[in-house]
Amino acid sequence: MSLRILVILGLLFMSTAAVEAGPSLKDRATKLKVFLPKAPAGWSMVEEQVIAQDSAMSGRELGVVRKYRKGKAEEEIVIVHIGIQPSGSPLDMALMVDDADKAAKAKINDVSFVISEVLGQKAASRTLKNPLRARDEHTVIHKLENGMMVSYEVWMLPVTAAEPFKKKIDYKKLGALKL
Repeated sequence: MSLRILVILGLLFMSTAAVEAGPSLKDRATKLKVFLPKAPAGWSMVEEQVIAQDSAMSGRELGVVRKYRKGKAEEEIVIVHIGIQPSGSPLDMALMVDDADKAAKAKINDVSFVISEVLGQKAASRTLKNPLRARDEHTVIHKLENGMMVSYEVWMLPVTAAEPFKKKIDYKKLGALKL
């Protein structure tokens, strides 16, 4: 075969492979953005991030994160994080919701996660006192039917400050989503 024919066959194979590959990790993760709630009255969206990674070094996650600030207060914050592994398996943090031993071992400053009902649903949660910032930091992790994780971090406010955000997320639709 001539070199020209080999090059043409190679190009055809590469273009076919690209079509069959399906959506990119980033495209798959971006589909989750519609589930992030708009800022409730009195709150503003501070930043947003799309996470699309699948490697042993950087981690495996398709996710979105949005950070909200209450009024003009610098540290009255709620962070909403929605994510799952590219394979469709739950993120490690979400596995704690069904594994009390795993939750108990996930310690920061000797504070473990506990399994209980928080924000109206079974959750892994903990409250830390951040010594550098002199603030309470609450973390609540929910795991949906499909393994999707929805977590809330709440700074300087009671954990119930996350309720208006949770009410705006369609857990039923998100729990049925396949990426």
